[in-house]
Amino acid sequence: MSQDVMYPTTSDLLPENYDADLKRIRFILSENNSAVLVSKPHLEVWQKYAADLAEYQDRLIIRFTIGSFNNELLKLLEPKAPLFEERLECLKLMYQQGYKTSVSIECWGRLERTDYGGTEYGASGSFMSFHRSTSPLL
Repeated sequence: MSQDVMYPTTSDLLPENYDADLKRIRFILSENNSAVLVSKPHLEVWQKYAADLAEYQDRLIIRFTIGSFNNELLKLLEPKAPLFEERLECLKLMYQQGYKTSVSIECWGRLERTDYGGTEYGASGSFMSFHRSTSPLL
């Protein structure tokens, strides 16, 4: 019996874990399951996945998180994660390679003024999906 599986569930698909993650993803897909791969994408990783997962393309949805177009905000809220331009390049790459793509957008908004005069931010939790046939970003 096949299942839909989201991977990873608690971390990200990072360059240093590529081989182990690829092995796990292939194992999940070997049982005729479908998968949603969720990531704050690094271009060096997704260039490899585009080629290495091509045989499973019909059973994959690639979902990238893009929390903001503002790189300063991304640096503040997601330290060490790729900036907007790299995430967009990954989205374009996977879309152009024929993968089903979607975008998870957690809109960040001002929550309250802080004592030191700055602003704290938080996620509103919204979700938008741009699938391969309708993606306005590409």
